Amino acid sequence: MSVGTQRLRDDADRLRAGAIAKREDPKVVDAALEADAARRALSQRVDTLRTERKRLSAEVGALLGGKPVVPATDPKVLALKAESQKVATEMEGLEKELAADVREKYERVVKHKGADGMAPVEGQSCGGCFQQITGNMLSDLMLGRVVMCRSCGRLLYVPESSASA
Repeated sequence: MSVGTQRLRDDADRLRAGAIAKREDPKVVDAALEADAARRALSQRVDTLRTERKRLSAEVGALLGGKPVVPATDPKVLALKAESQKVATEMEGLEKELAADVREKYERVVKHKGADGMAPVEGQSCGGCFQQITGNMLSDLMLGRVVMCRSCGRLLYVPESSASA
């Protein structure tokens, strides 16, 4: 027997009678009604918990006053900012050393994909989308040519640990 939950709720007595007439067990109707009631109760509980989570999240936000948990003057934060600035300066220098045609592709990919613009080759797959790359693409990479993943558009590179192997 296959009926919708609304019909089950509205015509339970008739469905029981129909089950008996077909020599089926009418307890199936009662079990389905119980399962539907349990599902509805769980759904209501989920909604209640979501509302509570939202309220608590707003309360935590109000307590923090929108301020960061770790103050900007914390020595760890200052050390991380200094390290970040050092890496950014080093990257700028390395980006300027790129050949013009490579720099153009690099800038275009970074503009659209940001930090996800490059992906390592892992085995014979793109480390960004995990699609397999061709043998020719891998050969071009080993020869130092610029190769972009045909699936996700990231610039591919061979990690230093793999290049020396």
